Amino acid sequence: MKTEYTGSCFFQKYFLVFPTFVFLISYISTSAQSLNDTIRIKEVTVSEKYTPDITGLKILTLDSSVLSNNISSDLSQLLSENTTLFIKNYGPGRAATSSFRGAGANHTQVLWNGININSSMLGQSDFNLIPVFFADDISLYHGGAALSNNSGALGGSINIINKPDWSKKTTIGFMQTAGSYGSYGSYVSAGFGNNNFQSRTRIFYNYSENNFKYKLYDGAADETNRNADYFKTGIMQELYYKLNEKNIFSAVFWTDRNNNNLPGQQGNEKNNSDFIRTYIEWTHIQEKFTITTRSSFIYNYMNYIKKEIDVDSRNTEYVFTNFAEFKYHISQNFKFVSGITMNNFKVISNNYDTTSYPPNFFSHFPLQYDTTTYSIPSQKEIIQNSTRYRNTLSASSGINIILFKERLQTLIMFKQEISDKEFIPLIPSFGIDYKIFKTKDLHLKANVSRNYHLPSLNDLYWDTGDAFGNPNLVPEDGYFAESGLHYVLKTKNENHQITAEVTGFYSGIKNNITWFQITPATWSVTNLKEVVSKGTEVILKYSGKTAGWKYDINCNYAYTDAKNIIAINESDNSAGKQLTYVPFHNFNTNIRVSWKRFYFNYAYSFTGKRFRYSDNSWYLPPYILADITVGKIFNFKNYSVAVQGIAANILDRDYQVVAGYPMMRRNFSVAVKVGFNK
Repeated sequence: MKTEYTGSCFFQKYFLVFPTFVFLISYISTSAQSLNDTIRIKEVTVSEKYTPDITGLKILTLDSSVLSNNISSDLSQLLSENTTLFIKNYGPGRAATSSFRGAGANHTQVLWNGININSSMLGQSDFNLIPVFFADDISLYHGGAALSNNSGALGGSINIINKPDWSKKTTIGFMQTAGSYGSYGSYVSAGFGNNNFQSRTRIFYNYSENNFKYKLYDGAADETNRNADYFKTGIMQELYYKLNEKNIFSAVFWTDRNNNNLPGQQGNEKNNSDFIRTYIEWTHIQEKFTITTRSSFIYNYMNYIKKEIDVDSRNTEYVFTNFAEFKYHISQNFKFVSGITMNNFKVISNNYDTTSYPPNFFSHFPLQYDTTTYSIPSQKEIIQNSTRYRNTLSASSGINIILFKERLQTLIMFKQEISDKEFIPLIPSFGIDYKIFKTKDLHLKANVSRNYHLPSLNDLYWDTGDAFGNPNLVPEDGYFAESGLHYVLKTKNENHQITAEVTGFYSGIKNNITWFQITPATWSVTNLKEVVSKGTEVILKYSGKTAGWKYDINCNYAYTDAKNIIAINESDNSAGKQLTYVPFHNFNTNIRVSWKRFYFNYAYSFTGKRFRYSDNSWYLPPYILADITVGKIFNFKNYSVAVQGIAANILDRDYQVVAGYPMMRRNFSVAVKVGFNK
């Protein structure tokens, strides 16, 4: 059964109009400049763009080779193969969320060019809906200490960056992929500009029949993932302009449409979503200080349908954000940073306060109502009763101190946040980075901090008859500490480099928001649990080149002990037990070898057992995955062609990341990339 689109009018109206408009404007602007390009403007490099306060934190940056090798993947696959994050993946065409250091999915903040794109309804992002193709850099900040633009990151944050390449004039790229189970993908990128203007457009389309075979458990008969086809498509338009050496303007627009049929015999369950994300930014650079201002608008639409039980859940979200940051270099050893962020959230959902309406009133299926029993509300009443708001204001200030001839860096940061006129207690953070030896690149890092996480709007206001939110919830309160060593060893000619990092962490979260059963048929939510997480993370990297060969080896390991400390009630046996879907052990390694224009990549990952129930009475077994990628690049005068083949899950394992949601066995894909440069 093919997917049908039932998206919002707002999305349909602006899906193509805006990117077409800005593309034409940018073309006219560039053409005009190329006719009389007599102004020579010194290139400005903003090295700290979208970088929060990071002193003492563990940071993992995925380099360009990793992103290029996974260019047709989504964020969930990229992170599961290249980091120690546990990705809770419900399968192709379904949702995927993350867990940093045992924290919940809503404790991971996803930032796009400094803008938080987590849903205010769910409090989280779906990593299967974020294409790697739309990212130029991706960095992971572990722990809850990055405060400047990162409230609520009790586990960590992921920063997705877009940036211009001022050296490029005209670039055009196309990639076509085809894979097992009727999977196809098309990717187009076009950019043009000069030393003071850059425009880049990216478009992608993915479709999959998604009809793979699986076994739910050992000894079971094969089943087919039926009625599970999906498609995803999106556009990103970027504009960057240097007014002069001190002022840079940027505007970026990103829109996606996603339609998923959810597996089942009848094919009557589906989940559709649209979103629009856009921002404008101005950066002013002086010798002593930098000012950055940013305004953004986000629109989200989500529609879940299950015809068997007459569910038609419709949810619309509008988010307006204004951000300003001031960085001032008091002296060579002192830097002051201060920022302010204002957010306005508006959500319209037929899952909020629907008790006054007839049963299934919001369903689009034909139903008859007894008008003598039910008073049918007006459209205005429906919107008023289904709309919720949240307004937040936060301000942060800190000072970065550099001592002992730049061997010691310290950062002291404070943040105050107000949510709907309610003050959240002051949030402090303190970090150090100390270079132990003058001639060795060995650093001791440490950080202690506090952070808060506001309840999501669903936690507060959900009301569907079988599940009820709780408007009396208080923010979750987290305390964090981490310390580690970071070492880099290079040969004199820099042909070989080894990077090693070991980090120990501890966190405690009070007032943990927990959904629980009131009766066998109803659920609600409250602040009940207290969670303590501790563990160790290890990173080991090697890169080298010799006689035309290049090598890259990346290894990541994490041990996470995350336990609930307080039982919910007398019958709750979760106290002292590992949290559900938090593996003790998580390991992955990537080996990439290239010679001339040939390349080979081997990815291996091990995920330990995950407990399904909070009393640890039942668990999913560990699983091992291995993927192989081979390719060759053909270079010509003005263009290049790359051919690539991927064999995924080569061990042909039946496995489930989440119970009841099977994943693909061995599968294959090929890709052809063509790039033009001028």
